[in-house]
Formats: sequence, C-alpha cells, structure tokens
Amino acid sequence: MGELVIDKSYPWAFFDGDAEGDPMTCGGGGIIYLSENKHFSLKAGLGSDTNNFVELMALKLLLLFVIEKGIKMLQIYGDSLVVIIWANGLQRCHIMRLIPIVEELRLLKMFFDLICFTHVYKEHNRLADGLSKEVAGMAQWIWNIIDTHEHGSDAYCHKLFHDL
Repeated sequence: MGELVIDKSYPWAFFDGDAEGDPMTCGGGGIIYLSENKHFSLKAGLGSDTNNFVELMALKLLLLFVIEKGIKMLQIYGDSLVVIIWANGLQRCHIMRLIPIVEELRLLKMFFDLICFTHVYKEHNRLADGLSKEVAGMAQWIWNIIDTHEHGSDAYCHKLFHDL
C-alpha cells in the first residue's frame, strides 16, 4: 500500500463515487489539482443507483469539468479497480446499461494530449471519498465546486452539461 508518488509537474485528480443508505443516496466527488496551491473540489448528488454507476459518473463528470477548463494533460487516481480497468481499456464492460458511459470515457480521453488512470487504495483517496459522501440534501446533477487558490477559496454551483 505504501506512499503514493505523484508527478506534480502537471495536473492530477482523484475521483470517487458512493452508493449507500436506505433509501439509496448516491454521490460523486473529485479533486483536481492544478498545483499544490490551486485545486477544485467537486461534489454532486447522483440519484439512486449502483456503486459502479456512480464511480463511472464521477469520473465522467470530472473529465467533462477538466475539459471545460482547458486542461490537456491529467493524471487520474481512483479506488474502483474495475472503473480504472475500463477507463484504461484493459477489459470490456459487459453491463449493458454501463457500456455507453464507458464508451463516453473512451471518447473523452481523445480531448487530452496525455491522460493516465491509476488505481489507488482507499487511504489515498480519502478526500474524494469524503466529497462523494456529502450529498445529503444536495440537488441532483449539480456540481458544488470550491475553487481553492493561494488567496483563499470561492464556492459556486455548476449545472452539469451532459445527457443523462
């Protein structure tokens, strides 16, 4: 498990999805670091679904946000091994309703000059995991964003821009 080594010469990100409770509450979270002093924290309510669905959606939405910001190189870390395997194209997804999302990930990867997906254990993904669990009372399909920079932070909401 050891220490996670990240190349901080270009942006890096963590994502996570959470599906739990009765009734089921799902959320996604992510953190995109542009540098040690500049990052975006994202969280969104994602309705009620399976863990694989919310993990895929958290990754997809994070990629859409990064593309919108014009970032062309990115390292992505997540604790869902199956989602990382699908994102890297190492194995096909055979869950019919998830195949279109996995295909969208493949298409989104084409917007990047360099992108890599790496599996990490939960202890390295705590911040994204915490964000994915903070969905109680949140509007569905709206990113709550905190833009943290050297002068402080700004919070705002961002309507997600994709077809569901």
